[in-house]
Formats: sequence, structure tokens, C-alpha cells
Amino acid sequence: MKVGIPVMKCSLNPSNTVNKKTGKKSQTCPVDLAWQEMNDERIGRDEDIDHDMTHLNVWMDGKSSDDVVQMVQNKIDEINRVKHENGKRSLRKDAVSVIEVIEKPNIEYMSELAYEEKVKFLNDSHEVFKQLINEWNNNWIILESVQHHDEFGGLSAHNHNLIMLTTEDEKGLPTMNAFKEVNLKFYSFMNKNYPKMMRERGYEVEDVRTYDMLTDEERMERKLNPQQHGVDSYTYKKRKKEEMERQLEQLKIKSEEMDANLKNTILEITKAPDLISYKDIQHENQVLKEELTIKDKIIQKINLEKEELKQSLEMWKYRCVHIANKIGNKMLNVIGINMDEVDIKKELPSTDVIQVIDDTSHTIQYNANDLRVIPDSQNKGKFCVILKKDNGFDVVDNNFDNRQLAEYRIKEIIDLKIEINPIKVKMNMDS
Repeated sequence: MKVGIPVMKCSLNPSNTVNKKTGKKSQTCPVDLAWQEMNDERIGRDEDIDHDMTHLNVWMDGKSSDDVVQMVQNKIDEINRVKHENGKRSLRKDAVSVIEVIEKPNIEYMSELAYEEKVKFLNDSHEVFKQLINEWNNNWIILESVQHHDEFGGLSAHNHNLIMLTTEDEKGLPTMNAFKEVNLKFYSFMNKNYPKMMRERGYEVEDVRTYDMLTDEERMERKLNPQQHGVDSYTYKKRKKEEMERQLEQLKIKSEEMDANLKNTILEITKAPDLISYKDIQHENQVLKEELTIKDKIIQKINLEKEELKQSLEMWKYRCVHIANKIGNKMLNVIGINMDEVDIKKELPSTDVIQVIDDTSHTIQYNANDLRVIPDSQNKGKFCVILKKDNGFDVVDNNFDNRQLAEYRIKEIIDLKIEINPIKVKMNMDS
């Protein structure tokens, strides 16, 4: 897995001065805005925050009701008092007094874990984080730390920290010096040691190649294309959501095309049975089963609220056998085979058989090993079965009263997949 550790500087009174060389304003964040987004009010620009899931967040340091702004102001007042007593000037009003640090595992890894597993991982991660902060500067104060489980459907679980930068100057007087402490050396220290210490706890966390490890060509590439080397959380999740919507739209189009192909094939079989041999009929029946299996997976992708998956799949298996028999009996009768000798009923495909084919024609093939159980974000206290993908997940079934029922549903789906063993085959017919 990969774990990012983005850092943002915060001030009680951020500077509005524009840099004459770059033409940009300071990117320092107001402490009060950072705190409002972090605490249980969850006030911020993220549109994917689910307030119905905020109760799942876990506080590790501090609490949501704390007055962080006043805590920081009290510390600044204390520092200024000591400075004045020693003939020093007060801190600048726009001094960086706090840094906001996030321990952010990638969504693909966290989506595979149950809620309890996510909490354990983030607790272990925070223990490592606190140890590193203490080693870097034991004067720093971790004011607030919380696990957020209410973003991106609970899949983007991460740790959020606010740290007050209390330091000492060359004379041992208290001060706040972010320029000296929060720099490239600090980023390198965190990114080099965090993965190593997490691996010691049993987590396969990848190493991060810090800036000082890059070649000259790689550094130039970062300067020319900075957007390719990391974006803020809001932009990242927005892109993820757009990507999932595009994939869903492509699957809808593919489903419609496959529906049309299947219906045309059925029409050809029913209109021209005398052109097909008995061996061809057996082959086409098998292909029909495989096409129906593929279509059934598409319905899972498009209709996220589909219920009673087990019942519909069991009915599909039962009726498919009858479809094969009925079409096969008709073909045998047409080409002159004595039906009495083989003890098979002679009957044309009925209207209800054609309807069964239509009802079960919206499926898609998938890897059953990618099925997982997570808390259901739409129903408190419920669980749902999801299909994990490279860039997110899809809900297969939901509204389970407990995790055991949801896991049993996965077993049923896997058993059915093994029995059918779907292989997508393109049906070809000579007219």
C-alpha cells in the first residue's frame, strides 16, 4: 500500500501579502477553518462528506468540543510574555503557529478492510506518527488527532492531526519558527522513516522516494508537470468520482449493445430452426447460458439497489435448463428425429421462456475474489457486499443485518460462479 503524509501550514492571521516575484498569495490556512473541517461539525468544501457516518470517526487526541483557536492564542500570549520579559519583540501576527498533517492510505487498500480493521490500521499508524514527531522535535504539541471514516463512502479513511509548533530560539527562549522546522528535511525524515516503522508492525507500506532521492531528470519532470505528482484531497476524490461515473456510463452502453445482440440471436434461432443441426443447437444453448451469465453481472453494475440476488440467480439457473430443453426439443422435431425414442417433450419455446431470457440478459463477468463486506453507508447498522475495482467499488447487494449474513451472500455468489464457469463467447450464425 501507499501512505501519503501531506502537510499544510496554519496561522491565526494568515498573511494576505502578494509575493512580488511569483505574484501569489501565501497558502497558509486559517487555524479556525482547518479546525472546523476537522472536528465533528465537518464544515468544509468536500462534497463527499457523509454526516450520517460522522459518528464512526474516532478521536485519538483531544475532542471535537475543544476551542483550538483559544488554545493556540493562549500559547502565543505566553510566548510573547516571555519574549517581552527578555527584551524581545512579540511574534508576528501572521506567524505559522500550527501545521495540519494527514496520514492518508490509498483508497484501493482501505476499501478491502472492514471498519474494525481500518480503525486498527489508523491507530497503529498514529502511534508511529507520534513517535516520529517526538523524535523530530519534542517541544511540538499534538493538539488534536482524529480518524475520519465519513468521506467517500467510508473508503477514504485517514488520520487528521493539528500540531502546535512550539520551539526555542538560539537563546533558549520560546518561539514559533515554522521556516526552520517544517522544511525539506522534515518531509524527508517523515517519508523515509514512516514506511520502515509501519513494516515493522506488519504492514506492507511502500517506501516514498523523497525529492533528494530523485535524479536531475525526475526533478525537472516534477517542475514541468507538477500536477502529475500529487493533488490535494478534494481534487483527488473529485477525479476518482468522475472516473467511476465514466466507467459506469461505458458499462451501460456495453450492456445495451449486448442486449441487442442476444435478442437478435434468439430471434434467428426461433425463425430458422431448420438451418441448425442438433450439434449446433447444443453449442448455441451453451453459448446462451454464458451470454446470460455475462449479462447478469451487468445488472449488478447498473442497478446498485437490486434486491434478492440469491433468489433471482437460483431462478435463472432453473429456467435456463428448461430453455435449453424446449429449444432443443423443437429443433429435434423439425429435423426429423423421433422424439418418442428419446423421451423428450415436444414443445415450442413459450412466451414465458423468451421473457426469462430477457429478464436475465443483463449480466457481466467479474472476479469473485474481489467481493468484500463493508458497513452500509445508506443504512445505519447494516452491511453491504461490494465489488472492488482498481479505482473504487460497486455495491452488489445491501441491507444485511450483520456481517455474517453479508459474508454468506458472497459464498453463495462464489458457489454459483464456480458451477456456471462463465466464458464469454461471441455467437456466430450462418443464415
